[in-house]
Order: sequence, then C-alpha cells, then structure tokens
Amino acid sequence: MGMRAVAMASNFAQRLMRMGSRRTSAPSENPFRAGSGTPPPYLAGRDADIAVFKSCMDSLYGKGAVPLGPMVLFAPRGNGKTVLMRRMVDLGRRNRVNVVALDLSDIETADQVKAQLAHIAGGKGVLKTKAMRTHGQIGTDGAGVELERQTVRDMESEAAAKSLLRIGKKPTLIVIDEAHALATEGGAVLLRAEQSARTEGAKNQLVLAGTPNLQSALDKMHTTFWSRLRHRRRPLGLLGKKDSVDAIAQPMNAKITDGAAELIMQETAGYPYFLQIMGWALWDASPKIGATIDGAAMHQALPQFSKSKADYYRDRINGLQDAGLLFAACAVTEAARLRGWSALTDEDIDRACGRASAHSDLDAASLSMELKHAGFLWNDETSIKDNADPNAVPPWSCGIPTLSDAVAQRVAVRHPNAYAMLLPLNAPQPSASAPQAAARQAGGVEP
Repeated sequence: MGMRAVAMASNFAQRLMRMGSRRTSAPSENPFRAGSGTPPPYLAGRDADIAVFKSCMDSLYGKGAVPLGPMVLFAPRGNGKTVLMRRMVDLGRRNRVNVVALDLSDIETADQVKAQLAHIAGGKGVLKTKAMRTHGQIGTDGAGVELERQTVRDMESEAAAKSLLRIGKKPTLIVIDEAHALATEGGAVLLRAEQSARTEGAKNQLVLAGTPNLQSALDKMHTTFWSRLRHRRRPLGLLGKKDSVDAIAQPMNAKITDGAAELIMQETAGYPYFLQIMGWALWDASPKIGATIDGAAMHQALPQFSKSKADYYRDRINGLQDAGLLFAACAVTEAARLRGWSALTDEDIDRACGRASAHSDLDAASLSMELKHAGFLWNDETSIKDNADPNAVPPWSCGIPTLSDAVAQRVAVRHPNAYAMLLPLNAPQPSASAPQAAARQAGGVEP
C-alpha cells in the first residue's frame, strides 16, 4: 500500500467523531466547505442507501428481514462515500451500536489484524500499531512457500475470528474507509475472520468504502466476497435534478427558480463535489437566508465557481496525463459524444482505447481497466434490476461528463494531430478552428 493511501486513511477514526447532521435552518456563515474534509450541510440523494443501512442495523438486533452481512460503498472521488459512511456511523451511535473505525495502516498484515482485533475485544479501543511483518514476509521462493503462507493466514484468521466473536457480543459497526488501498494480506485475514465470526453468531456490521477499483482489490483478498454482496453493494453515482437543487437550497433555506436549476445542472452535472463549490459561490454572492436564487444570482456566482472547477479540472487532467491515460480518456470521451452521451459497452471502450494505445505504453485492455479504476468511467449497478441476469454488466458512462469535455478540449488544443487520430472512424473530422472553438467553449478553463 502506498504512503499516500495510508496518509489519506490515517486518523479516520478521529474524523468520524466530528459528524455533521442535517440542518433545519440556514446558518449565519457559509455552510459549504467543499474539499475541507467536513461533511456537506445537507446530504441529498442518498436516502435509498441509508434505508439499506438501517435494515442492516435492524439485523444487528435480530429484527431485520435482511440477513446480516457486509456492506460496500463505492464511487469515484467526490461522490460522497466518506460523507455517507459518517452518516451511517452517526445512525449507528443513535441506535446504541458500538463503532470501530479501522485505519489502513493498522491492519496491513495478518499479525496487525490479529493484534488489533484482540485489543478491541479486550475493551481497550483501537490499537495504534507499527507494521508487524513477521508472517507477512514468509518466504520469497522455494517449494511449499505458498502453502506455508496460507497456513499462517488460516491461523491468524481463526484468532481474528475469535476476537470478532467477542466484539460482536454487542451490536458493533466496523468501518474502513479508502478500502481500495487495503493491504491484501491484512484484508484477506479480516474478511475471512468476519465471515467465520458471523457464521458463529457475531453481531458485527462491516462497512467498506472505496473508489471503483475496490472490487479488484477485494477479489485479491477473497474471490467470492464481491459476488456475495449483490444486494449490499451501493454504487454512489451523480445526483438527479431534484436532489442537486436540494443540496444547495436546503442549507440556505432558499428558493431556486427553474432557470437557475437548469443552469446548476448544466454546470455541475449533479456531481456532489461541484454542487458544494456551487453552493459556496452562491452563498458568497448572495448570503441572504431565504433568498431566491435566480439567473442574476447565478451570474454573480459563476466566476468563482468556474475558477474552482477549473482548478479541479487541471488537477484531474494532469493526473490522467501523468498516468499515461489522457489520450485514452479523450478517445473514450469522443466515443461517448458520438453516441449522444448514451451508455458505452465494454466493446466501445476497448475500441476507443485501441486508438489511444498507439500513443501509450499501455495496451488497450490496460488503458480500459485503468480508466475504470480511476473513476473516469463509471457503471451504476443500480441500473441492473433485481430479477435481471446476475452476470449482466451495466453499461458504462463518463463518471463526470463535464470533466470528459475538458479532457477532450485539452487534447484538441495541445495535441491537434493526435486528437484527430483518436476520433471514432465515423465521427466528423475537426476543422482547423475546432480546438480554438473548444477552448472558448470551456468558459475560462485553461485547456
């Protein structure tokens, strides 16, 4: 696990203690704090996810119709995974449930997981450990090494399961944020122990949150874990129009006109992070409790919003470029544009990445996988009905449509020759002035 991932997950237990709740009246100062690590003033559009969690809480007390089992939240960054987990922790405490927030750096190895859970089971709270790798580095070559490693993991899982049984004598919520960065060894022991303890009657509710590559990470730890969670996997996508408007209107006790609502959706596409910076800009432009947000208010707020959005685009685009994914992201964007931004199949994405592979050290399959793991592409599992084929694959779409547009604009302006080669075969070729027109259309976003 990289140091950055550990740092991002560090002290999560302490952050969970500082929960926000729904506001019923407008505050006297700007309530929006996008990017500050604090929850939004109003959690919009996640009622269905909270309902599923409440049913899990009922199951902890033997009242639920849904059998007890782990729950997973996954989405691209900025869609509110950590915020929703915090709300779940808040609900757990209201239901007199013990809460244990595990830090990634404390459960990297089998030894750490065993020690951590034993410490918690002894009523001593979360243990801050140093990495203990006595078993994590068993052998690097030679016959029987894998068998020895597996034997050690079985022993550690059994010990960890016993601790989870003691912890689970009272209903307990166990949460892990940034779980896509969970170390394979520690994660494997933890997941096996959780399943074993639950089978023996432990009342533990495990909730994991991570980015779209969470499935890939979990598959390395436990091959059937993801498939067994079909009804407890909660993909957090973009918000619809009503929820997007509520995310801004509720904290301000404001009325938003239809025209302003349309502009909000045009500028944010329902992306929760953008909605928060839009709320911040609107409050600064017209900080009046109960005010009406109309076209004039939006006009005042847009310069500040656009600057913040441009900063975000620049960071994300530079990240894609550093990862060697910029041209692939552009090719996929243009494939989606040709289809009227409708859903893409895996075949569509593979073809687009094939065009981009000529400009990359990665092959088409690797480019496709990396774009999905990065959340640039997103498939919302809620589009698959409960009675559908369990092997059905939901269609893909651009995770943040406006970011996709900015990616294409960057490539069109800075790499016009490559841009022309990335377009689908039946797409109209750009004119000489197309890159400049795209840059003007970006509304101040440096391409």
